[in-house]
Amino acid sequence: MKTYSVSEIAEKIGRPGEDMRVVGDRIRNWTREGLLEPVGEKNPGTGRSRQYPETALLDALILTAITETVGLQVVKVHMFPEIFAMARGQLGPRYKLCDFLVISRSIKLAGYTVQPIDPNGLASLIKNSGAEGHIIIDVSKIREKLNP
Repeated sequence: MKTYSVSEIAEKIGRPGEDMRVVGDRIRNWTREGLLEPVGEKNPGTGRSRQYPETALLDALILTAITETVGLQVVKVHMFPEIFAMARGQLGPRYKLCDFLVISRSIKLAGYTVQPIDPNGLASLIKNSGAEGHIIIDVSKIREKLNP
């Protein structure tokens, strides 16, 4: 099983020119919040780097896409762990099969939905969802970072 260190994940998810220490801190924060799960010990000790499974790279890319789209520290948002879990569940192994991930919020229903969708169904999903707001994540950008 291939594993990644914090710095290897940071290189994949960081924006061009972004300070990799800041990106590493973000990854560590996601780990503290329970959003990323390392292989083995969470705190391996001095001189030993924390290792993450390959699935954590996909999770980190999804977290980054949501964070960049929302534009704030999403782990501070009350519903974020639930939204991330839904996104991970919907996208997961199907990330190669869909083009967009749509996170919709309905104030009336007081909840969120997360759905993978192709370009042909995107407008219909938004129009017929009944939700007041949507975040659309381009999954092809995630695939590019996973497979450069």
